[in-house]
Amino acid sequence: MHMAIFAGSLYADTVYLKNGRSLEGFIKSEDEEGLLLDVGFGTVGLRKDQVERIYRSSEEESFLLRKKWLQQKAAKPPEPKQQGNAKDAPRTQQVALSQEAGHVFVDALLNKKVKARLLLDTGASVIVLSAAIGKQLGVNMKKDKNIVTLQMADGRKTEAKFVSLGSVSIEGAEAKGVSAAVMLDSGDASYKDGLLGMSFLKQFNFTVDQKNRKLILDEVR
Repeated sequence: MHMAIFAGSLYADTVYLKNGRSLEGFIKSEDEEGLLLDVGFGTVGLRKDQVERIYRSSEEESFLLRKKWLQQKAAKPPEPKQQGNAKDAPRTQQVALSQEAGHVFVDALLNKKVKARLLLDTGASVIVLSAAIGKQLGVNMKKDKNIVTLQMADGRKTEAKFVSLGSVSIEGAEAKGVSAAVMLDSGDASYKDGLLGMSFLKQFNFTVDQKNRKLILDEVR
């Protein structure tokens, strides 16, 4: 089983960042200071000084990606309707982001017991965790089953154990049954404890506010 963690297909506007990563989506607005990118499940704001170059999609490529997004949303089972009062209304959580060497990090709580400092990466399809965090979670690190191959931003490939996390919480915003991949080697030190990818973020309507250094998570009801 092969799992490409970082976006690479040119079916939309692809923004290549100076830190070596790339984001795929549709540019909603753009000015001299920055741009706002729709990535399907939310929006990401980027400063122009973070951007190396931009690939502009054709009309056909844009159509294909929007069609894929609609199919993904249609395939997601509807949430059961809940009866209740105002306290049951969707909540908005604003998470403070910290920045180190051009990278943005958030603090997460995994399975309600293990703390992890994760690099925010909307180009990663799943949460990626270091071997050390995997051991704290009690993951069986043997190469027996559920082994996947991760392709990192620099093209390097590494093996990982595919797991499902019972819960992932970030300052009160919680998602359950979140897919993750635990790296079997020491990994890249710049990632800290791993990457916060789309397997968590897609469970919310989210906005990455780079200017104010906040991750805004709206519950999906």
